[in-house]
Amino acid sequence: MNIVDFNHLTIEQVKRLNSISNSIKEDFNGLTNKILQSTNKSLFWLLHPVTNRNPYQSDLFIDVCYVILAKELIAEGVNKVITKNTTQKEVLSRYVKENKINCGIAVTEAENSWIKGYVNLILIFKLFAKVILYIYTKNKKRTNELFLKPKIILIDTFILKNSLSKGKYIDRYYSGIQDYVDEDLQSRLFWIPTILSKFSRKQLKSIWKNSSERIIYKHDLLCVGDYFSALYCMMAPGLPKKLKAEIRGLDVTSFVLKEYKLKKYSNSLFEGLLNYRFVRGLKKRGVDISLLIDWNENQPIDKGLIKGVHDFYPEIKVKGYQGYIISTEYNFYIQPTDFEIKNGVIPDEICVVGKALENRINKFTDKIKVTTAPAFRFQGVFKNYEKISDGTKKILVALPIGVNESYDILTIVSKALFLLEKEKKFQLLIKPHPVLNVDKLKKAMGSMWNKGFKMVNGDFNELVSQMDLLIGSTSTTLLETLTRGVPVIVVGSQNGITQNPIPYSVDKRVWRLCYTEEDLAASANHYLKASDQERILYIKIGNEIRCHYFEPVEERGVEKFLS
Repeated sequence: MNIVDFNHLTIEQVKRLNSISNSIKEDFNGLTNKILQSTNKSLFWLLHPVTNRNPYQSDLFIDVCYVILAKELIAEGVNKVITKNTTQKEVLSRYVKENKINCGIAVTEAENSWIKGYVNLILIFKLFAKVILYIYTKNKKRTNELFLKPKIILIDTFILKNSLSKGKYIDRYYSGIQDYVDEDLQSRLFWIPTILSKFSRKQLKSIWKNSSERIIYKHDLLCVGDYFSALYCMMAPGLPKKLKAEIRGLDVTSFVLKEYKLKKYSNSLFEGLLNYRFVRGLKKRGVDISLLIDWNENQPIDKGLIKGVHDFYPEIKVKGYQGYIISTEYNFYIQPTDFEIKNGVIPDEICVVGKALENRINKFTDKIKVTTAPAFRFQGVFKNYEKISDGTKKILVALPIGVNESYDILTIVSKALFLLEKEKKFQLLIKPHPVLNVDKLKKAMGSMWNKGFKMVNGDFNELVSQMDLLIGSTSTTLLETLTRGVPVIVVGSQNGITQNPIPYSVDKRVWRLCYTEEDLAASANHYLKASDQERILYIKIGNEIRCHYFEPVEERGVEKFLS
């Protein structure tokens, strides 16, 4: 029997899945547009994850990719498919039945339907708990300065756990921006953070009081009616009964209905609706705004904020700052579409951190202005560190934020260690992402966890400057590494869509994409044995990457960014 198991794809099937994910993007954009057009196009639908193309917030794209893979393999002789979930099984069962194909469709493990029935109830409870917290920690006095300043500039950002624990805002998004502007401009900058962790009244007070940035908590300007309005909006009627969602000859309506129901009360959607009400409140109170800088990931929170400015301050410009470099093959939602622009949820201008990144934003539309802005988060790439060599080759494994991605990397690295040249002396170091749950990762790996792994922390650029090779995936740190002349191995996903942050225009002599331990070991040996002449070439290519992908933070560039 010829079987394909979605939970255990072969490497060839994984590569094919990646090829499918790249080829269907235009079709998928059309699908999400069709879903939106079937609704009343209210704010709820503009922000709902099912129309937002984001695979982190909705499984719609991933599910579609898997069933298209199955369809192609069935046409080539596969006669049994084991799916990840019951909805995948439902879509494929319908397909083989309608086309009279002899193929068995099974699901790995039956889902607990009774739990599904309580998901929305749990989400609603969490939203009400958040509303209570917002009301309890509200302090209108913190917003007084907003009404005293003319032509203020709003800067969208985030407050993380480190800021809450330190009692002071730690900026990892626009680092040092205030050092490059005069006092007058500095006095007009106001940070409007989304808080990504639990917080207390005391913590918010401490951050507001101790930070040099002028912090405005959005809920200080919200009233009880705003929360009820957002919750009422989330109780919008369902999708039209006649909706039929199709892509590549497959009826995927079941996926759409599942995502609509499961994400109807999502936190990101709720925050997006509140962002819209926040801007409405600013206008109602007569706050004078000259510019909004949105940390733009094209998520519901971004769209709600941008839509609010476009509706209530139509004369004001919105700049979306993409201060990161991620895989657009997986994260194609950061590339706007015409229907998103038409509906007013996209910035008037998108700012990237390097000139070589400008072209990729316009993949689906030519109606968006794209410019280059200072790479605030990546100023470390311009610092020089002397490399201290003790004769031992050093390999750094940079783990991303996700447990599954980190699991893939360490698993393949562990297997590849046995294939590396025994006479080659090298030291293997592991640097986890600051937010990665290492204990959860160790538990997932079980006996595969190598006790010889040495965990390191500290400044990334200083650390990687001492390395001879870096292994990782998904993170901008891979491109940062290349600027130092240190080659990179990207570990491809072992059972899903690969997130390679290195643009394919980057010289392939300094990086390789590997899916197997054999490929990884061969590539590692290649780079560890590099001659002095080859390493000089790596440094030359690294300098070119720094020039093209990372814009220096300078006074003129900052002033232009804030103009």
